[in-house]
Amino acid sequence: MRLVSPDTGSRLSWLVGVDFRRIDSEFDILRLGRNDNTMLTPSGNPRIDNSLLETESLSNAYGVFASAGYEVLRGLTLSGSLRYSSETKDFSSMRTSFDPSAPGVIGTPIDASETFEAIDPSVTLTYEWLDYLVYGSYAQAHRSGGFNQDDPSDFSTCTTGDCLTFDQELANSYEVGFKASNLFARTSNFSLAAFRVNYEDILINQAVGVAESGFGIQFVDNFGKGYAQGVEAELNSRVQNFLDTGGNLRLQFGVTYMETKLTDIPPAVQTATIRPNDIQINRTPRWLYNANVTYRRALPFFENSGLGLFLNTNYKGEVGGLDDLGDRITRDTVRRWNAQIGIEGETRGQAWQLVAFGDNVFDIQYERRRQQTATTYLKRYNYPATYGLRLTLRGGE
Repeated sequence: MRLVSPDTGSRLSWLVGVDFRRIDSEFDILRLGRNDNTMLTPSGNPRIDNSLLETESLSNAYGVFASAGYEVLRGLTLSGSLRYSSETKDFSSMRTSFDPSAPGVIGTPIDASETFEAIDPSVTLTYEWLDYLVYGSYAQAHRSGGFNQDDPSDFSTCTTGDCLTFDQELANSYEVGFKASNLFARTSNFSLAAFRVNYEDILINQAVGVAESGFGIQFVDNFGKGYAQGVEAELNSRVQNFLDTGGNLRLQFGVTYMETKLTDIPPAVQTATIRPNDIQINRTPRWLYNANVTYRRALPFFENSGLGLFLNTNYKGEVGGLDDLGDRITRDTVRRWNAQIGIEGETRGQAWQLVAFGDNVFDIQYERRRQQTATTYLKRYNYPATYGLRLTLRGGE
């Protein structure tokens, strides 16, 4: 719920509001051991390979926020915002063995709760002249802590000794940018920005190593301080009556270059290969590319029916970066090319789309995840080319 200042032409505009979000979820993990009949329990490790882990999590979050903007001089506007957030997370889990040689509950069931609070401010200064705009901004944001569904605390990858929970992450971001509208005969918009984000208690994705029975467990942990900085550019264009077909063409292209570093790593986490100021934040690419092209027009031969034809293709590429911190394994190059064609319309207030789609249409293979073993890599590949039909409904009486 929010209240917005009336549009009276005043130099001052404001907004206040509250929001609430409740998420209740259940997640089960079935683990099959290397031996179908016997349980494998490494010494000092209560994790059992032939077991079912049942987890349930409940999140109740609310926020109070306000923002205001004031036109100091003609075209020069100062704006700011403030948000208070509180989130309570309840978590329970129980692991049960289905191995006939040792049935029953394994270990002690977990029933825990944590509350995370934060105040996030922001301030932005913009100057707009004709079709051009420059801006500078500062913002603080956070990601709440929480619970890892499969507790990795007993494995050596968990260097802090307690990886069931993780604390919230704090990010302070700075950005300056330039935007130009109505370029090229008023058909295009262009934007260019430089940014820097400083992290505290940064959240990092980790995985239990192949040498332990918990191999494959993915978890999140805090890793001290770090930063991400870079530049990004985007071009949006629109072409009316494309090639005299009566249809409209929209194009969007973007590119981002980003550098990341872990700058202050807790002593318990440091190893010969994980050192401050010497390693990237894992699973963050160095280059990102994206493109999206959409064409829309009235359905040929049925121009007066209210039905529309649309075609879309989009591409996303990611290059560089690390996948695994400990072994400095590089990420594979990501290339996703999708396409779709369909018709759309509205019936009795019910908007609908019928789409024939193809994901990864050129069946390009790349590794979504790679993890080092004693002699090679465990590789998890992307999905192959996928085709299908999809019907989407929105609104209606």
